Amino acid sequence: MTEKNQNKKYSKDEVIKFGDNTPDRGIFCPKCETNIPEFEDMTPELETRVLKLIRDGKRLMAMVELQSALACSTHWSKIWVLHSGKPSPDYPGPPCPYCSKPLKTSLAKYCLHCQNYWRNK
Repeated sequence: MTEKNQNKKYSKDEVIKFGDNTPDRGIFCPKCETNIPEFEDMTPELETRVLKLIRDGKRLMAMVELQSALACSTHWSKIWVLHSGKPSPDYPGPPCPYCSKPLKTSLAKYCLHCQNYWRNK
């Protein structure tokens, strides 16, 4: 898929056609290796409402709002809500002080690669 197609937003017709299949384009999240779908019909007002529901801990309501407004599947709305529409900002984290491979988050004190654990270093 070309870079141009990778960044193309989904139309309502495409969303309906794809159904529950995993999105094949959108913003790539390196943490979970999933494409976060982008929607042509996502208005700033809708995005603001959904993000507020997410901040208020009402993720299920946020998913229902997306499904209702955009005709997307539960799978797609869950992907979007879990990411708040963008990839995880902490991934990859800074390099491990021992092996230099990326840590899971910027606050990690344990390396998943070399299994080193440190405190206050």
